[in-house]
Amino acid sequence: MNYKLAKQLKDSGFPQKDVNKDGGTLIVPQVNEIPEELRKQFIKEHPAVYKPILEGVIEELGEDFQELSRSVATGYDFVALSIRRKDKDELPIWVGGKTPLEAVCNLYIKLNENLIIKK
Repeated sequence: MNYKLAKQLKDSGFPQKDVNKDGGTLIVPQVNEIPEELRKQFIKEHPAVYKPILEGVIEELGEDFQELSRSVATGYDFVALSIRRKDKDELPIWVGGKTPLEAVCNLYIKLNENLIIKK
């Protein structure tokens, strides 16, 4: 998982948890290509965000998480599925990713896209 995906996850409402308890880590943007004189300001504007483990995202999705599978036909390596029941109709949502974690994070973001903080 890269910083951009972790930031999107945070902006969609994913809790920023205690890394000592939950197995996740903090991730910061790569600053290698940023000139030295701009790094401090860049780091201030792009603080570290929580990078969860796969189990943590699945747990946070709760009943909205249905399935994770390997997929060749979709153009993704992995796909995550949610079936939200609305007025007794099943609405399947498939979202892909290069890794299981990326697919499940993308599902969380998709399901919470109306909560995403616009900056």
